[in-house]
Amino acid sequence: MRFIGLVWLFIITLAAQSQAQEANKTFHNPILPGWNSDPSYAFVKEWDNTFFCTTSSFLAFPGVPVYASKDLVNWKLASNALTKDDQLPELYRNSGQHEGIWASTIRYHEGTFYLITSYVSWYAGWGPKILLFTTQNPYDDASWTGPLHIENPANDIDPDLFWDSGKVYMSVAAGIYISEVDLTTGTATEPVRVWNGTGDRNPEGPHLFNKDGYYYLLIGEGGTETNHSVTIARGREVTGPFEGYEGNPILTAKNTDEYFQTVGHADFFQDAAGNWWGVALATRSGPAWEIYPMGRETVLFAVTWEEGQWPILDMVRGTMTGPLPKTNKDIPGNGHWIDEPDVVDFEPGSALPRHFFFWRPPKTSLFAISPAGHPNTFQISPSPVNLSATPDFNPKEDGLGFIVRKQSATLFNYTVDVDFKPEVADEEAGITVFLTQVQHIDLGIVNLPACAGESLVPRFRFRVEASGKPNITVPEEIVIPVPKAWRSEKMRLFASAVSDSEYVFGASPASRPEEYLEIGSASALIVSGGSGPFTGTVIGSYATSNGGEGKTPAYFSRWRYTQVAQKIDSDTLIPATDSQLLNAIFVHGNDSEDAAVYCVRSSFSYQHIHHKPTSMANVDTSIGPHTTGAAAKLAAQHSEEHALKLYGGWFCPFVQRAWIVLCEKRIPHQYIEINPYKKDPEFLKLNPRGLVPTLAVPVDAKGDEQRPLYDSTVLCEYLDEAYAGSSHGPHLLPDKPYDRARCRLWIDHINSRIVPAFYKFIQHTPEKEYTIQQARDEFFGHIKTFAKELAPEGPWFLGQDLSLVDIVLAPWAMRLFLIDHYKPGGLGLPEEGAAGDDEDVWRRWRQWYKAIEERRSVQDTLSDREAYIEVYQRYAEDKTNSEVGQATRSGKRMP
Repeated sequence: MRFIGLVWLFIITLAAQSQAQEANKTFHNPILPGWNSDPSYAFVKEWDNTFFCTTSSFLAFPGVPVYASKDLVNWKLASNALTKDDQLPELYRNSGQHEGIWASTIRYHEGTFYLITSYVSWYAGWGPKILLFTTQNPYDDASWTGPLHIENPANDIDPDLFWDSGKVYMSVAAGIYISEVDLTTGTATEPVRVWNGTGDRNPEGPHLFNKDGYYYLLIGEGGTETNHSVTIARGREVTGPFEGYEGNPILTAKNTDEYFQTVGHADFFQDAAGNWWGVALATRSGPAWEIYPMGRETVLFAVTWEEGQWPILDMVRGTMTGPLPKTNKDIPGNGHWIDEPDVVDFEPGSALPRHFFFWRPPKTSLFAISPAGHPNTFQISPSPVNLSATPDFNPKEDGLGFIVRKQSATLFNYTVDVDFKPEVADEEAGITVFLTQVQHIDLGIVNLPACAGESLVPRFRFRVEASGKPNITVPEEIVIPVPKAWRSEKMRLFASAVSDSEYVFGASPASRPEEYLEIGSASALIVSGGSGPFTGTVIGSYATSNGGEGKTPAYFSRWRYTQVAQKIDSDTLIPATDSQLLNAIFVHGNDSEDAAVYCVRSSFSYQHIHHKPTSMANVDTSIGPHTTGAAAKLAAQHSEEHALKLYGGWFCPFVQRAWIVLCEKRIPHQYIEINPYKKDPEFLKLNPRGLVPTLAVPVDAKGDEQRPLYDSTVLCEYLDEAYAGSSHGPHLLPDKPYDRARCRLWIDHINSRIVPAFYKFIQHTPEKEYTIQQARDEFFGHIKTFAKELAPEGPWFLGQDLSLVDIVLAPWAMRLFLIDHYKPGGLGLPEEGAAGDDEDVWRRWRQWYKAIEERRSVQDTLSDREAYIEVYQRYAEDKTNSEVGQATRSGKRMP
């Protein structure tokens, strides 16, 4: 299962630091990760030295979010100003994808918070409306009043409020205009055009400041793309004239190779100590500006602003420094911390978490928390339209059966259980990674006709909607039946960002996640830009009748979303959450014979986390996809179609066991290399668990149908028994019952003792509770016990004849060089003549090892040493996410 975990991030150094105010402290951008664009900030001393921030919400409902922080690093959702559909009924009529609430400004004046914004719609042509929300309690949704409609004589966006000498001024974009406004009546004077910027396009996002006898006008220019920039002008009067700074732009990433691009739309504020700070929007894309699923995010930077001078802004990067306030998470309210995982069980009487939202105001009849007979669930009744809707989509009448939260980390895991028993054709419930209604990636359970006849069969359907970005290649639709054994149960649906450029989807029975079935994957390019240039990706659940007659509701439960890592530079990851929040991180295995889900509980102690950057190359997806060396030649020889098929992975020692037997028995077969990170749908139909090795055994002589077998020891015994006769050589297990039973005893010793000790040895790190010598002694003890049972005359376990016992151990014997390569002191086996009383035992071992090393079948099934060195580095550094690695850590038996 490609479900990302934090095991490979454990190389991060954790250092306890004083939480006292420092001259400069390190922080990481973005401070509001995920879609949080067009930020505006206000520092309010009267509210216990708290910083407040608002960002654009477009079609999200509830909308107009306000976040709070006391240290500029830890942010909590304080409230949403837009929570009632009658506050802005116009939102219902939008069928476009980036209409709604655009950039806002938040300010505090004489006991009241003012949040002024613009509502934009193309429903009846271009005509932005200026809206004003106010409150005396920013932690209470219900306390927000309004919106008051403010006259907009300049007919433009991005309103700002500024108080001066008893008057209130509103500035707006597109050549910056300023009007006087009455915040009681909403009237505004004729606007005065005060500055057109430096001549670049789209002068917008204005904010006014009064400092040292000057009025400073801060704006964005160049459009919110890679040409975006921050510029500034000043004058002696609030209505100008304004003189632009000759050093403009004062902040930009254009024409650079910076990872954070599109930097612009800034705002300034001061903290309690008088330090100046700035925020802006930015996109984590690098200069290519192709893949950026989270869209425009909020970044923080320090500002140096000497008296009478122009401000100097720090360049926006992933790692920054500045005079941060003392760490303080004492923020009231029941809002959601920006880096907090979702553990949502929809208890009776509960409300939806405040960071959940709908795409436009919801049709409330489609939704219910813990309805009768279905406690601890969120009911979504199917909307007639699906997530892609239709040109005649009526948001108010049709509704959209869809609930989401923002993607807030580069790497994340999302799961939700769904109880859904569709009754008519085309009823569907599922999960999605969604940018707009014309750009989304879905995995649904859908009722579709069987291949023959009229009966309906529940199927998993993975499909991509990318009409909003027509010039890209998208994966084909995948439709597979829900396994019969699963159909009476709740399903668990999975979505993960396994890298900054790929999403993976899968499913399992809710009660048996170890049966995880990977179904499809898609590029993050699909949900970057296109029809959603101003927003960012969200993740959630949906139900639809797809235009049919279906009315069957879906019941979603056990909603879990975990942030795993943030990418802060082109090759750098940091952990995304505080250690106290790492309750349930799921990891996966791909190079073992099973793919169980494990829950890893962090052992981090919470102080202040010092982040040591982690290279993207450390993620398990760095495993090469193909055989090399001799194994590549053998794979090529067995690449033609054959009824007997071995599905394997070149790096997997369990696979090598089966491959050796096929060679020894001279059994014609087809070898098929399985990419553990993109398993072929045909393979998954054969073995929904996606395990390697898998043997596809023909049902009859025709070979048109196959049945699967897996577990390497079972495969080896099957091949030995099924392919007998002189053309296939001698049996690999003895004919006599006692001798055969004895072989099985020592095969078990290899599987349950030697193999686990090998991994314990190679996974040793200085932080382990056991020493490397203890690991070495344990491994040697099991090897020595086995060596004593080797036939004295050798070279094999049974003497002159190779047996299955020898084959079962051979792959690990051929990987012993990795311990010499990676571990201090190496393998440390006694040299000839240096073993004392055990000399004969180690003589037998060396004789056996030499025979294995020289065996043709062993040599032919090995890839190049360099390939193993690369792939086993993750074991040597104890960063593997594989089930073998997890079993070693937990003391469990090997798979």
